[in-house]
Amino acid sequence: MGEPLITRPNQLDEFVLNRNDFGENLREWRMTIDLTNPSNRDIQMFEVEKMEKVVDLVESEIRRLGNIRLSFQAQVNFTRERNGEEQESKFFFKDDTADVIMARGNTREQIEEKFRAFAESMQSQVENWNEGGSGWTASGIPILYAQTAPYDPLGGGSYLPLPPDLAKKRAIINVKNNDNECIKWAIRAALFPPKDGKDAQRPSKYPVEDGINYEGIDFPTPMKQIDKLERQNRKLAITVYGWEKGRAVVYRISEKEQEEDVIDIPLMLIESGQNSTIVG
Repeated sequence: MGEPLITRPNQLDEFVLNRNDFGENLREWRMTIDLTNPSNRDIQMFEVEKMEKVVDLVESEIRRLGNIRLSFQAQVNFTRERNGEEQESKFFFKDDTADVIMARGNTREQIEEKFRAFAESMQSQVENWNEGGSGWTASGIPILYAQTAPYDPLGGGSYLPLPPDLAKKRAIINVKNNDNECIKWAIRAALFPPKDGKDAQRPSKYPVEDGINYEGIDFPTPMKQIDKLERQNRKLAITVYGWEKGRAVVYRISEKEQEEDVIDIPLMLIESGQNSTIVG
C-alpha cells in the first residue's frame, strides 16, 4: 500500500498529532511503539495492550468534533529464515473503509469493535500468508496510526435507489422526489402513509401542506439541523439510521421525552458515492 505519511518523533506508546489538515478537521495521530515489550510483538496481544489508549484518544476526538469517521493504519515487521539467514521485511496495513463512530450511544463499544476488527483483519492476512508457505512471522508492530474526521452527512438530496439488501426487506418507503427536500418527503411518508397502501413511492400520495415548521432548515439538510427541526416541531421525535455493511446502525437518537402525543419518526440515511438521501 506504500509508505506511510511523514512522521515525527514522539514518546513511546503514546499518541501524538502527526498531521492536521483543513482547520483541524482531518487529523492523523501516530503512536511509536516500544518493541522491547513482548505484547507489541503479537497482533492479538497488541490489540488488548493498546485498546484503552485507542479508546481514550477517539473519545477525546468525539468530544471535540461530535460524530466522526475513524480509520487505522499500522506497520508490522516480519522475519523469516532463508538459507540459514534471517530476513526482515515490513508491511503497512490499512483499513478498507473509515467507519462512522456516533457521539450518541455507547461510544466505547463502537470504538472497541472498530479497533478489534482492524486487528483481526491484520491477523487474518498474516495467517493467510503463512498458510501459503510464505514463512514470514510477525516480529513487532512499531507504528500505529489513527485517523479522525468529522462526520455530518447531508440529510437528503434527490431520490436514490435503495441498496438491494435493504430493498428486499420491504420495510422502507423511498419517495421518488426530484428536489433536494428528501427529509420532507420522508417525514410525510411516516406521518401520512397512503390509505390504500399503493404507490407509496409517489410524491403525489402525500400532502404538501403537512403542518411541519421548516423555518431556517437547509435543503439538503445537515444532520446537525435535525435538532433545530425537532425544537420547532414539539411532537416530532426523529431517529436517524444508516445502512452499513448490510445492517442498520444508529446515527441519531432523539432525546425527547416520550410524551403521549410525541410521534416517533424513524428515518434512514442512504449514501451512494458522493450523494445521499433520507428515506422513511
